[in-house]
Amino acid sequence: MAASRAKGSPPLPLLPLRSHPLRPRTMAWAVGRCLFAFNTETSVWEQCKREAHSDAIRALDAAVLPHGEQPSPSSAESSATVYWLSAGDDKQVVVWRESSSDSWQRQWELSHSKKVVAALFDPNRDVLFADRFGDVYRWSLHMTKADEGDSAEPQLLFSHLAIVTAMVMTESGRFVITGDNHEKIRVTCYPQAAEIHSFCLGHLGQITSLACAGDEFIVSTSSDCTLRVWQLEDGQQILSHSLGAAVSSLCRVAENAVVVCCETAPGLRHISFNSPGLSAVSDVSPLSQEVPQAVSVMPVAGSNHVIWVDQGGHLRYPPAAGNTTAEWCRISVGEDLPPALVSLSKFTDPDYAEEAVGDDDAQPQPRKRRPK
Repeated sequence: MAASRAKGSPPLPLLPLRSHPLRPRTMAWAVGRCLFAFNTETSVWEQCKREAHSDAIRALDAAVLPHGEQPSPSSAESSATVYWLSAGDDKQVVVWRESSSDSWQRQWELSHSKKVVAALFDPNRDVLFADRFGDVYRWSLHMTKADEGDSAEPQLLFSHLAIVTAMVMTESGRFVITGDNHEKIRVTCYPQAAEIHSFCLGHLGQITSLACAGDEFIVSTSSDCTLRVWQLEDGQQILSHSLGAAVSSLCRVAENAVVVCCETAPGLRHISFNSPGLSAVSDVSPLSQEVPQAVSVMPVAGSNHVIWVDQGGHLRYPPAAGNTTAEWCRISVGEDLPPALVSLSKFTDPDYAEEAVGDDDAQPQPRKRRPK
């Protein structure tokens, strides 16, 4: 049953949402080719429907430049510089520098040959990105000279035999975890990336989202309607829980809890695990009947508040403390925007995969073959 559901599953949302690394009450997200950033504390837009790419943005991350690398800081606040990373269907990987006026300036830009599905900063603030041909690259910003307009060539780290659909890094930076549309999760040692640490095998549909619990566990969701927990060390599955609907987004909100975005009501669900070990689900609580596109957390006063983006592209966050009857607050971006859907199905020609349907200049690329 799960396999047949995965085969016939419709396109799923794939859009980024995350909090600001220095101002946690500011949330940044992308819908289509537009970037948004809103400060929920001051109710001020820092970015409002900025057309940052020419096609849908699929990845967004942020990093803080260490104080020692900031030239001649004039104050404690200016001694840390925030860089944002965005990438997506226009095959552009862009690093933005956030100025003191909260404006984002393009600092570096890389033109890739394939659509980019996932991108993040590593602990050294180099860029990792994965494309729709299954390749994962490292782009060293330390070798890129913005003033001279030179861009270092990205280094191919490893490849999947399928489209990469999700990518995360453990907090320690020791492992890169990637999922693909052939149901596989790969744990790769980092930064060398030549050694595969483990595989997590068991899903029956494309991997849609990943989250790490330290260097011990991986939580994954899939179009096969299940949430699973794996031991990172050996790839053994320790939990499989059916949600009855495809899951498009996942966020870890506590040591033993996650929030997922399901494609049927209730769309937003809080899932608690028995601890330690995450070996059993202890509670599943609906948070909203609506079907979200993405979920994240906003760290406030030592706790994580759930934040999500609805089908219209609007930011939703909890009502004020103590108000238990109010609905989710809604930050409108104006008119509703089309959902950020994408189809990453594996049920295509086994030897060829078109990179961009409808692009006149897009040529079918030969799919990497599995060894006999």
